[in-house]
Amino acid sequence: IVNAGPASPLAKSAAWMGGINILGFLISVVFKNCHYHLDLLGTGAFAVTAAVSHLAGPGKMFVRQRLVAGIVGAWSVKLASFLFFRAIKTGHDARLDELLSTIPGMTTFWLISFLWGWLVISPQTMLAGSAVNVPLGIWGKAAAAIAVTGILIETAADLSKWSFKSNPANKGLFCNVGVWKWSQHPNYAGNLMIWYGVTGLCLPAVLHGSAGMVLGRKLVSALVGPAFLTLLFNGQARGFIADAVEAAEARYGSVAGYKDYVTNTGLIFPWDK
Repeated sequence: IVNAGPASPLAKSAAWMGGINILGFLISVVFKNCHYHLDLLGTGAFAVTAAVSHLAGPGKMFVRQRLVAGIVGAWSVKLASFLFFRAIKTGHDARLDELLSTIPGMTTFWLISFLWGWLVISPQTMLAGSAVNVPLGIWGKAAAAIAVTGILIETAADLSKWSFKSNPANKGLFCNVGVWKWSQHPNYAGNLMIWYGVTGLCLPAVLHGSAGMVLGRKLVSALVGPAFLTLLFNGQARGFIADAVEAAEARYGSVAGYKDYVTNTGLIFPWDK
């Protein structure tokens, strides 16, 4: 990782992201079986870390830096609020009961949460530490549009599925309404678009004036977040990570239309079949 010294932006980002996740771990230890704080802190940490990194950065008045911090902050607050609301309504996530029942399991959960957060937010962290003012231009505006579109798609996916699942008439049925008509995992698609767009916004300033090995290290550091998300979401959607695919098949395999839906609907993006 580039410039990961004691006072580097990435080190400060790790400290804030780590501190919030340690707080989450301590709450899990004290209040066992409590799930209310999981996503509130895990996802909310992005807004705090982005704000601190931006305000401490040398380019906090530049349009690009302010735009990226705003996009990350808005997404984080939006998603953390929805997930907190969902946790209040549902009480807990049964998929995490076993993992969060032991100290090693809690440690694993919050360590993964920290690594996910720190890696994914790294492009914004690096941009916040840059003193380079690169005008947005057409490509910057396009990247911002991709990120904002991703937020809208992710929001539509969450709200339409919540509405579907909240209707007693849909008990035992799979969600195939709204954006779920075109993707089996539209929330993943939206999230990937957010971070692809954010990374595209960050790269011109992060890489400006760099060459050779320095350019390569910066590029790798900036791309590790979206690459991690791409592998994670594809692994989950295809059943390589966890057992979501098997669980869905066991739950909906006998429901009319489910097999056709899985066969004919894009896995993450509509063209990904």
